[in-house]
Amino acid sequence: ASAFPLKSQPNFNQIALLRRYEAAHADISLADSTDPHGIAFDGENIWVANFFSDNVMKINAATGLRVATITVGSFPRSLAFDGANMWVANYASNNVSKIDAGAESIVGTYSVGSTPMGIAFDGTNIWVANSQSNNVTKLLAATGATIGTYDVGTFPEGVAFDGANIWVTNFNSDTVSKL
Repeated sequence: ASAFPLKSQPNFNQIALLRRYEAAHADISLADSTDPHGIAFDGENIWVANFFSDNVMKINAATGLRVATITVGSFPRSLAFDGANMWVANYASNNVSKIDAGAESIVGTYSVGSTPMGIAFDGTNIWVANSQSNNVTKLLAATGATIGTYDVGTFPEGVAFDGANIWVTNFNSDTVSKL
């Protein structure tokens, strides 16, 4: 049985042919940035992790103007916003930086596993994929305290929260882990 009554069933070929519109765009110059990697949005600003510059830039999304540049650990790779703070996975420092998004200052630095790459927020905790440790570190966002470390596949990179579970991509083992 079809989910649509016969007379009102959509023509999927027509749906696929919807008109394409060009996106308006503007390139924002990041003059003292080298190798921008991670990007996140805090509701007003875009944050960019500059891998070889060891900093994070805060850019006003409406104007494209840089608001601040904050020095973090070595080789910042990815970002996650917890509603008040921007979290940065520092690949070569084996830690994460917690930045007060409003004050634009580091409020904490927390050790995690080896070469953190991916980072996500689940509403309470920060999850960090540690690529060389083959695990994920769970930090309490309020304090930065380590809640646990969980083994996953080989060379985990990406982390996502689906509302109930944490998902991790494991680059070298060609798997995805569900925590």
